Amino acid sequence: MLSHNISLIGNKTEHQGFIVMLAYVILFATAARFSCFETQKKTIFMMIFGSILPAIYGILQHFGWSLLPQDHNPGFYFGSRSFSLFDNPDYFGSYLALLLLLTITFFLSAKGRRHKILFLIILCALYVSLLYSETRSAWLGSVVGFVTIVLFVVARRRHLWRATGLLLVTFVLIFAVINASSRFTYSNRAKTIANDAHSVITNHNSNTAGASRWYIWKASLPLIKEHFWLGSGPNTFRHVFHPGIDPDYKKYIGTAKIYDANNDYLQIALTMGVPTLIVYLLFLFMVLHSGFKKARMLKGDQQIMTYGMLAAIVGYLVQAFFNISVVSVAPYFWLLLGFVYSRSVSFEPCSIEHNQLN
Repeated sequence: MLSHNISLIGNKTEHQGFIVMLAYVILFATAARFSCFETQKKTIFMMIFGSILPAIYGILQHFGWSLLPQDHNPGFYFGSRSFSLFDNPDYFGSYLALLLLLTITFFLSAKGRRHKILFLIILCALYVSLLYSETRSAWLGSVVGFVTIVLFVVARRRHLWRATGLLLVTFVLIFAVINASSRFTYSNRAKTIANDAHSVITNHNSNTAGASRWYIWKASLPLIKEHFWLGSGPNTFRHVFHPGIDPDYKKYIGTAKIYDANNDYLQIALTMGVPTLIVYLLFLFMVLHSGFKKARMLKGDQQIMTYGMLAAIVGYLVQAFFNISVVSVAPYFWLLLGFVYSRSVSFEPCSIEHNQLN
């Protein structure tokens, strides 16, 4: 372990040390053991309601409203990309992907017209803010999560087709207006997802396909062999990934310090060891497999809620291929994991009868 203090507490604003990771485990265990449908529904509703402020501030930030001291920190300058109350547009995007998918679930399940309008308004704010973050990984994760909701929830319920159509039309109109007003910035950025993937897969001009991220991945793989079993320690990526590891470092990275692998799974393998990554992946498989299995046996709002949480988890895991876990977002993810796991085991401390999503 290269740095005991950093590995224990974490680095700067990320704080992904052992103490925080232990807190994630406690959060998961508590959510899995002591939550029921009512508490889960209320907790997610509070999460959705709490997302309004970051979403609105992200939109205001895009138009130059810099109200907080961190907005003027040169280290937090990301051009036109919004990062709201987070340190980085990528972190903000991962948060929005989670909340967008959860809010879609509530929108589809809402019974009253006023509630549907309320959730639609929140969805619009989250969606616009997600676009302004320009976080492609979050865009991809949101799409995959939305497709999951359509396949497991909407496709089997004809009465939700109209609401889903309304949502799609709203999103398309918002995207068209914002994209046209920005001279097609967002459509061009979206196209780079497919273009970069094709370049990497075919190895054609792969050095220009998300060049710095792709280089970080390639240069990190040999380092994993050196720290195979125990890793270099949480939050120590910058100590092992430096200009001395590869002659092409300055070509792709310049003089900047790289604090993470831009891939949560690669980050875990290098800093915590390959065995830890394997255990983590097996844990995720167990939660998702049992969650989808249980969801098929549930009915009504409980089934919709469970599939919605699973979709949010899937979307988060997809964006994690291009992002890392941070303390400002990860607690929501681990909370959802606990909620889903509680659906698949016999932990149900309170009555679940006659509950509806309002």
